[in-house]
Amino acid sequence: EGTVLNEAYYWVLSLSLKYATTNIQASPALSERVRVFESLRERQGQQRTSGATEQALSVRLADGRTVNGTTGVTTPSIIAQNARVKGALVSRVNGELWELLRPLEADCELQLLGFDTTEGKQAVWRTGACVVGWVLERVFGVEVCREGVSESSLYCDHLENR
Repeated sequence: EGTVLNEAYYWVLSLSLKYATTNIQASPALSERVRVFESLRERQGQQRTSGATEQALSVRLADGRTVNGTTGVTTPSIIAQNARVKGALVSRVNGELWELLRPLEADCELQLLGFDTTEGKQAVWRTGACVVGWVLERVFGVEVCREGVSESSLYCDHLENR
């Protein structure tokens, strides 16, 4: 759990699956990644909508300002735009990593994290690793074994199909 489901990652997986189903057969690894991602996304959606009613919420920003929002509607991305915060890549809500487009569920403390933070770098690198993996599989026909991030960059291990 604790995985930040990145919208760009979802886009890459969706694009991969659409490409695979229209042009060639999807690899078992790709199909499994899409299946796992879809199940996590569905579970998150169910948690958000179960018993959800729109209520006012209060969000305390890292600089001490407090902004108001609505549960299930207001997202860290909306708050970043309204507060004129530039460069936010991921957020932390009450100490938990939180994707920018995921609606807030209750009163909270919000940190907007950019590339100057470890979490921001890892969000960018993780998305980059997924894009590189997609290109390796779809364009070069290799099988991606694993992809991820280290402390200083991204990696994408693969096997060439000779």
